[in-house]
Amino acid sequence: MGALPPDGSLQRRTMFELLGVTPQALFGQLLLGLINGAFYAMLSLGLAVIFGMLNVVNFAHGALYMTGAFVAWLLLDKLGVAGKSVLVVTASAQPQLERSVANLPGVDVIRAEGVNVYDVLRHERLVIAKDAVTALAQRLGAHAGDEA
Repeated sequence: MGALPPDGSLQRRTMFELLGVTPQALFGQLLLGLINGAFYAMLSLGLAVIFGMLNVVNFAHGALYMTGAFVAWLLLDKLGVAGKSVLVVTASAQPQLERSVANLPGVDVIRAEGVNVYDVLRHERLVIAKDAVTALAQRLGAHAGDEA
């Protein structure tokens, strides 16, 4: 047995020869494994969220919700309310809408009967449903008639 080279190249070469792959291939496979693992983690998190909300396991629900989220983001961006505090006013109870925006920071949903000046002034944007405008007009008209 001869002496080892002083730079240790024999030890490095032996490690990759034992694995049977080049360093580039090894790191490429590690990167692909991390990407695939992240994909499966996101898929499982999506299924867990869908199952938690609907108690149904179905891949189509995840795709539909993701499409809905993307469309909502595009609309919010187009309306200029992305990243702003938003007050959404509805005429009646909207449990799906309230549950959807529960985890969105800066977005609040309120019914027309509960709208007050403080809520309107503390938000940068105001989104009012068409039927909520009618309900607000009736409510304000009734109060204006009481004072006259």
